[in-house]
Amino acid sequence: PGDSAMPDTGPMTVSVPGAVRGWAEALHRFGTITWRQALEPAVELARRGLPVSERLSEDIAEQQKKVATDSVAARIYLPDGKPPEAGSVLHQDELAATLARIQQNGPDEAYTGETGRKTVSYLRSLGGFLESQDLADYRPEWLEPISTEYRGLTVVAMPPNTQGVTLLEELSLLRNLDLARLGHNTPDYLHTLAEAISLAVQDRDTSVADPRAMRTTVAQLLDTTRIAALARTINPQRAGPSPSPPRPDQPNAVYM
Repeated sequence: PGDSAMPDTGPMTVSVPGAVRGWAEALHRFGTITWRQALEPAVELARRGLPVSERLSEDIAEQQKKVATDSVAARIYLPDGKPPEAGSVLHQDELAATLARIQQNGPDEAYTGETGRKTVSYLRSLGGFLESQDLADYRPEWLEPISTEYRGLTVVAMPPNTQGVTLLEELSLLRNLDLARLGHNTPDYLHTLAEAISLAVQDRDTSVADPRAMRTTVAQLLDTTRIAALARTINPQRAGPSPSPPRPDQPNAVYM
């Protein structure tokens, strides 16, 4: 990719971590236990070690070359220089210490405390752009979910800037098609699913972004007349045009 392409790895791909204050908001609104109690299982699991599943072992092995280029990641996720085997135990003492510090000091520890300062310092040392003020200013937002109906079910997803609308569009497209007639997992059935997914992904790449910047609304994307027209473009005999890769300056989702 050229110099203007968005990087897909490295310090410039790291955005403000929202999880910790998100946990705190959810716990405050719906929780029945204390912050310390809520984090205790995670602290203990990191301290004692996490049993490695087959999926985790395979995922680390798949990304082994990328992980190996970062000395810190390699030390944690490539013990003895190779991916941990399924059934082994992955110890993360540093993660346990970080979680314990957040448990002790509260959620702001991850943003304005020692943990936040270490995060910024490390990323800046690698050439990243994250600043202390970015962490300090972050606040979670409560959002209204979006939904669609699919064969008697109400399917709920997160709104933009996540790509939850993509799943809803896929289901809306398939709602217009007679999948039962095609036979489960037949070539025609799988082709039709692939085409519906492709159409929804094209909309994702051209229309989904931060809602404050979107030029198309969720309601417009899921409009029944529009969806029916799109469904009619699915050719049961041949694939439609492949989605074009989004341009670096094109609006897109930034988290799921």
